[in-house]
Amino acid sequence: MKFISKPTTVEAIRWNGASSTVDRMRDANMPVRGLWTGERTDLTLLAGVDGAQGRVPVPLGHWVVRAEGVLNDHWPVEDDYFRDKYAAAPREPGGCNDTEEQL
Repeated sequence: MKFISKPTTVEAIRWNGASSTVDRMRDANMPVRGLWTGERTDLTLLAGVDGAQGRVPVPLGHWVVRAEGVLNDHWPVEDDYFRDKYAAAPREPGGCNDTEEQL
């Protein structure tokens, strides 16, 4: 049998190591936790539906992704895979599709 991936719109923020990015993720209701160790921030994410997969690490450069409008299902995605699978959605008035970190 063959299957075709359904088009899905997602909300995503790229992890760049900055504490301001953790703040943006929290403002977007993403269940993340940052641990600051000197200049480096380690990020963990409560992954899966309602955090069913527990806390997982989010490596630097990965994206934290959720389906549009779904606030309880998050997952980390490697940058290369993300860029291959997703494209920026058309910009909406007042939208935020104008930076590399957020598509």
